[in-house]
Amino acid sequence: MSAVASLSSTEEVITSRRTESLDAHEISKLITPSTTGMFGRINVLYLLEKSNLAVTLENDNKEIVAHAAFLDYPNHSLADPAEWVPWIQSNYKSNEYTPLNTLFMHLFVAQADYALEGAKEIIRTVFNAVPELHYIFLFIPSTVSLESSLEAVFEPVLDPETVCQYTAFIAHRHLHFPVLRVRKARVEDHDDLIPLFTQYNSDLTAMYGDYFLAELIEAQNEQNHAVVCESMKALIGVLEGLSEESECVCLQVYWTKNKIQAFNDLFGTAISSVFVCKGSVDLVVKFTYLGSNIHVSGYSSYEVCRLIGGAWEVMRSL
Repeated sequence: MSAVASLSSTEEVITSRRTESLDAHEISKLITPSTTGMFGRINVLYLLEKSNLAVTLENDNKEIVAHAAFLDYPNHSLADPAEWVPWIQSNYKSNEYTPLNTLFMHLFVAQADYALEGAKEIIRTVFNAVPELHYIFLFIPSTVSLESSLEAVFEPVLDPETVCQYTAFIAHRHLHFPVLRVRKARVEDHDDLIPLFTQYNSDLTAMYGDYFLAELIEAQNEQNHAVVCESMKALIGVLEGLSEESECVCLQVYWTKNKIQAFNDLFGTAISSVFVCKGSVDLVVKFTYLGSNIHVSGYSSYEVCRLIGGAWEVMRSL
């Protein structure tokens, strides 16, 4: 249940739920020529039967204000439902998208006043309902413009490697419902956590000292534990800030040459890149800096082994 403001500035409480077949008639009433242009002619009842997930938003009067249907293969019959992964890889040169982490939007309709906020709420609901989901694709004909409400939640995919009559858009989990990773706290987390504590209670430091939090974390045992949550949202904000500051001095960040090293497995293994300012930044385990291998573990053994291996190859060649 969420409070959503319509275009008329009237705030109304709406509820998200799974769509039922009985909703088909009301959903059909929301289809407009623009909807048909983007998604083609839709048999709503048939689509609901085939959908992996269909979400409906309704107001207090049980009136449907928005709806979206998602399937596990591309719309417009762009690829064989069982073979869309090779099609995506050949056209968009990415191995990130799999049947386990990707869905495709086949329909979105909404009352005009609730289109923008309805689209945002549905996307958040879908990512919340499916923890394994990280990407939502939308394909529309290249001759058709994406509705402004969907522009707020989808961004264009980089130009495909092959000529395609359809334009691809994508919604990323981390922009709408980021994954929080919970782990055991470490003393090194102290500097990041203290601002959170002092924001809500400035008396703790005065009562227990400057390093009371580090002492609590260090004192963990079988009965007492401390945990923290991590998210990439702050990191993306920093990178976007870097891009904005660079533009102020007429510089542009070339994101494809930048890498993010996932220290402490912050991002898990579900994704291999993040999108920043419409550019893709790869997450890597190691990278080369000034000729040295910097590994995610922080240990120098990988660089030492590389140097020994290089020396061994030289000795063998003598």
